[in-house]
Formats: sequence, structure tokens, C-alpha cells
Amino acid sequence: AILFIAGRFVLPRMFGQAARTKSPELFLAASLLIVIVASLATSAAGLSPIVGALLAGLLIAETEYHSEVEVMTAPFKGLALGVFLITVGMQLDLRLVAANWQMLLLAIMGVMLVKATVTTALVRIAGARMGTAAETGVMMASPSETTLIVLGAAGAAGLILPSTAAFWTTVTAIGLTITPLLAKAGSLIARRIEFVSGELPPEADVDAEGPGTVIIGFGRVGRTVADMLKVHDKKFIAVEADIDTVNEGRRAGYPVIFGDVVRPELVDRLNLGRADALILTMDEPVLTVRLTRRVRGWVPNLPIIARARDWNHAAELYRAGATDAVPETLESSLQLSEAVLVDLGVAVGPVIASIHEKRDGMRKAIKDAAEMDREPRLRRTRADDADPSDA
Repeated sequence: AILFIAGRFVLPRMFGQAARTKSPELFLAASLLIVIVASLATSAAGLSPIVGALLAGLLIAETEYHSEVEVMTAPFKGLALGVFLITVGMQLDLRLVAANWQMLLLAIMGVMLVKATVTTALVRIAGARMGTAAETGVMMASPSETTLIVLGAAGAAGLILPSTAAFWTTVTAIGLTITPLLAKAGSLIARRIEFVSGELPPEADVDAEGPGTVIIGFGRVGRTVADMLKVHDKKFIAVEADIDTVNEGRRAGYPVIFGDVVRPELVDRLNLGRADALILTMDEPVLTVRLTRRVRGWVPNLPIIARARDWNHAAELYRAGATDAVPETLESSLQLSEAVLVDLGVAVGPVIASIHEKRDGMRKAIKDAAEMDREPRLRRTRADDADPSDA
């Protein structure tokens, strides 16, 4: 109580004085001093120093300087957490684990079951979907680092026996190690629940009369393209290999189907012969070139617009048959140039005209380079195919 009352009145003034000096070192020193004083205070009261550090963090978080403190202490966060977890690991008695592994297993399963059930119920009551609630519950099922702090404080105060504290410390430590597995399991369980319960919108069907524009890759680039097609009332369908991205897109109302374009049967299913255009936004250069070459050989007149990493990748896409290849480096440099010219006071109209002119010139240069590289390859291919007797 004294810490909380003093923190309300003392900490803002203390941090205010440190902020006026504009010295990062003094600000950091003030933060560490608060933690040390709080730890000494809880130790004098018969509690664990960790409890004091926790209270100091809560008090600092209530001040208007918490963001600056967070930035200043960020370099120490990983180191401090590592030291804390290593200390916990050093306290484990492997002989105790081997002798009581059955009880430890039951305790871990019991804690996880209770936490998962309570968390899922609370998230569900808050209005979340069942899949989201289940994923959150499973992810939060393992014990937390705060449990170790509570066990240490209870053991120091004599509220629980040392053997009991050691047992549950072991349970908590083992539970922390399986948190990544719980995150993966929660994601799989959520997908299963959403598919079975029908919480997700039904998968989009490829129109037999033509899918419109086909977008392969529905990440940040593909979604932006889809938004622009929506603005202009253009029909489209998207394909994505990441199921979480598919689910998110379908919840937002986008016609997205799950599939990997590496499989030929998926490309055949897209009915590209009746499509208006094919847009490739994947961040996989080799796959993009391979798919462009394959589709161009199958549908010679289909407009293929592909995302390219750089100038060389764009030239390779043009050689593979792309109608347009858009290098990321080119577009980012043009947008940067446009922003600079506008900020320097140049009229928007001439800036946009010069940007378009520069883009067209660079695109023509890429196409010319691709064509010049293609001609020697054709001559080599014809020479290899020629009959030796003709010589």
C-alpha cells in the first residue's frame, strides 16, 4: 500500500525532473533506482524481491513516462528474461522429475485443461468466434512466468511447503517449454472448428463462364490489387497457399480459394482460358517465372501482370512471356521521387507526367534488354537443333 501511494505522487515528479535534464542515462538510472528500492522494500516486509520489481513495473506503467522507460529498458529485456528463465531452469531437480513424472504429467495436463477451459469461455462470452476462442484458450493454457513469482513469494512467506513450491515450479517450467507447441496446436484446432462449424464463409467457386481477373498470391500486394478491382467493379478471384490468409480474406468478404499453384490441377481448375487477366503477386521469383512461362504457352493471348523483385527479375519475366512486369525497386524509387518533387514545390501535374514518362522509359529498357538476351538464346537453340549433315 505504501509503495502504491508513494508511487502515485513521487514517480511523476521524479521522472519529470529526469526528463528535464534530457539525459537518457539519468532517465535509465531513475528507472533502475525505483526497481531496486521497491525490491528492498518488499524484502524488508518479508516478501520476495521479485514482487517488488513487479510492483515497480506496474507503478511505472501508470505514469505518462512509461513509453520512454520502455524504450530505454528495451535492450535489457531479452537479457533479463534470459537470466530469469535460466535461473528457473537451474532450480529444477531432474531426480525429482524422474521420480514423479506421472504426477508432474497429470499436474501439467490439469493446469492446461483448467486454463484453456476458463480462457475459452471468457473469450467466447466476450463475443469472439468459437475458433478464435479455442485458439486463444489453447495458446494461453500453459503456466506463465507470473506463476513462478507467486510461488517464490508464497514459499518465502511460508504459505506453502518448500516441496510443494519445488513441485509446482517444475510444473510451471515444463509448461513454459511447450508454449510454442500449444500455439501451433491452437491454430490447427481453430481451423478445424471453423471448417466444421461453418463459421467461415463458403469457398468461392470458379465461374465456368470466366473467373474475371485471377490473382495468385493474396498477401499485402494481392489484397491491394483486389481492393482496386473492387473499387472499379471488376470481377476477380484470388488464390493463396496460406490457410490463415485465406480464412482472413474470406471473413473480410474476398473470393479467395486455398491452393498451391505448384500443383498443375489447381491451375487447370482456374479456367484461365476464359480469364480476363492473370496477376502474379507471389514473393517467389523462380515460381513466378515458371508459372508465367507455363501459362503463356497454354493461353497465348492472356494478359499476365507479374510482380518482380528487381530489373533482372523483370527482364526474366518478360522473356517468359509476361505482358507487364512491375519491379518493386522501380516503383518504390518512382514514388519516392514523386514525394520529393511535390514537397519541393513542383506542381503535381508535371510531376505525375514526368513519373509516367520515366516509368515508360524504364519499362521499355527492360523489355529491350529481355529481347536482346532472347535473340542469342534462339540462335543457340536453332544451332543445337540443326542437322549436323547440313554442315
